[in-house]
Amino acid sequence: MKRNKLGIWSLGVFLFLVCLPVNSLDSWIQGPLPDMRQLVARVYAQYILQCNYQEAKSALEALGPENKSALIDFIGESGKKYILGQCRGEVCSLVRNFKPERQLSEDEFAKLYAEILFISSNRLPMDRYNRFIAATAEEIGAQGVFLGWRGLNRYFSGLEFSRHEVVLQNTPTWLFLETGLRRYAEIKDYTCIMYKQERLGRELQDVETILLKYREKPKSIYMKWLEGPWKGRELLYNETLSKTDVRVREKGVLGVIPVWINYNNPIAQRGTNHPAIEIGLKYILDLNTRDYKRASARKELDRKDHGIQEVDGRKVYVMENILPRDKKKGYYCYRVFQYMDYLNGLEPKVEIYNWDDKLQESFTYTKLKLNVGLTDQDFDPKNPEYRL
Repeated sequence: MKRNKLGIWSLGVFLFLVCLPVNSLDSWIQGPLPDMRQLVARVYAQYILQCNYQEAKSALEALGPENKSALIDFIGESGKKYILGQCRGEVCSLVRNFKPERQLSEDEFAKLYAEILFISSNRLPMDRYNRFIAATAEEIGAQGVFLGWRGLNRYFSGLEFSRHEVVLQNTPTWLFLETGLRRYAEIKDYTCIMYKQERLGRELQDVETILLKYREKPKSIYMKWLEGPWKGRELLYNETLSKTDVRVREKGVLGVIPVWINYNNPIAQRGTNHPAIEIGLKYILDLNTRDYKRASARKELDRKDHGIQEVDGRKVYVMENILPRDKKKGYYCYRVFQYMDYLNGLEPKVEIYNWDDKLQESFTYTKLKLNVGLTDQDFDPKNPEYRL
């Protein structure tokens, strides 16, 4: 009889566990992330540690009824209990009055969380704001995934600019990369003016100015050189026409007759160390993500922060990621400067340094237009606007 009771009890526990909702907050790079309800409770507990009673009370009131109720409902009774275990003095009485009324979903709360964060953060004096960010630095990555690039945009747009840099300094590199990957997953095509500079052998070439059209599916690329050593050149790739060849018209007298050639052909690769179709935002993002994963696992990555700058009118946060100066380890480069548009989840500029610590290549993407609806004609050599 005891065995039957034990078996029934064990089965009940098993069914309870398997029926629990799976944590939906998973990182594409880091894997499973902490439970968001617990995480928000930890963040709020650290916030009120920076406040006296009146400050905490006015901060809650500043959220407005909807945001205040959402915060209380989302953390629930377990979050309330956790915060009460962390708070001190009179401010705890505010938390005791929390009365969760319903189970708020992650999706519902995510729509409001950015506003809750920036309203609360803007109210702290800078010294205590800095302490708050330092105390919750480990939670920044998971919060960023939870918010998504749109939520991060709302957060930074509402956060006083003077407060941006301390958050970005504490933002893990993987979140910048993941935000870029998730953002790019929504991009079907784009156009831009690209400034490219590469070192061929020992010689750093002049800057090339290129009109770039890029479509993800079917993969298609059109490039026209506007300025630089290859001015007048055109190159087109369309995987529906050929998976291996590009259509190229060289500049000057060499461009009288356009030709189809393999994209690995030296003619197709003029001015670059890469196959002709290894170009664009996603290529660089994947390259940086690959090296980050490998270096992070080996604990071989150092990072220096260079603050907020501007690229083509975009606010960017500049990180320098430094890898072992040992080519045999299999990394792509020694150092890389990443210019991250942290408001839009894009990387409009990257500078890569080789094992001799010299600039190997740089790519800057300006006048970016996303999801413009490029058509087959944009990647057709018969397009009357082209000479292909």
